[in-house]
Amino acid sequence: MDKKNRIYGAKLILEYIKSGGSISKIWLAKSLNALTQEIEELARKHKIPVNKVERKELDKISDEYKGKSVIAEVSPITLYDEKFLLEQGGDRTYIFAVNIEDPQNLGAMLRSVHAFSADGLIVSNRNTTTITDSVIRASAGAIFNTKVIRVGNISNTLKKLKENQYWVYGTDVKSENSEEIQKVKFDKRSVILLGNEGKGLSPILKKACDFIIHIPCAFNSLNVSVATGIILSSVYEQRKDQ
Repeated sequence: MDKKNRIYGAKLILEYIKSGGSISKIWLAKSLNALTQEIEELARKHKIPVNKVERKELDKISDEYKGKSVIAEVSPITLYDEKFLLEQGGDRTYIFAVNIEDPQNLGAMLRSVHAFSADGLIVSNRNTTTITDSVIRASAGAIFNTKVIRVGNISNTLKKLKENQYWVYGTDVKSENSEEIQKVKFDKRSVILLGNEGKGLSPILKKACDFIIHIPCAFNSLNVSVATGIILSSVYEQRKDQ
């Protein structure tokens, strides 16, 4: 079994099955609890092969993720491209994760994108963590219900999005040129950029934004995944009133 195509843990795998994700095989501990029993029942309903094995056998398969009661072999996560992004019509909100290097942060950002019903997460080909097991686990299954769009040149993609009537919002620390998020009216077609954990957005990308926004707080900056949740919560509230 290819390590890159494994996911571990009962809750994560249950979410994946429910999302309609493609699973080729499941390894399940012989000693079942309510959660793993539900997985077995759903797997058999969807005609997914289930191998029930001893715990020690699961530990051999899982390597670094020992102690798990269930392991699944899945198809690779679908990554969409720029063409797909530009073909999407209607009112949409995207988070653009710019040069996010920490898998835990990217996974947590995916959770917020799903939780607040945004339309997808955009990542760049360069200087961004790939979709690894760690990202999948940190997303707590949200990645299975969220479109991830991988693009090449960030500036070029933003230019094309603007040509498609999107407004671009960049995040930064408080400054004379930034506006408090509570005062920002997000357009129905929005792309929100959140930058690298340490460096934020580059000056070039800030210039490409229509608006620069900040979250008022007692610190200079927040963790990027926390900031994502706060911003999308604000967008979500605005959408409810529209």
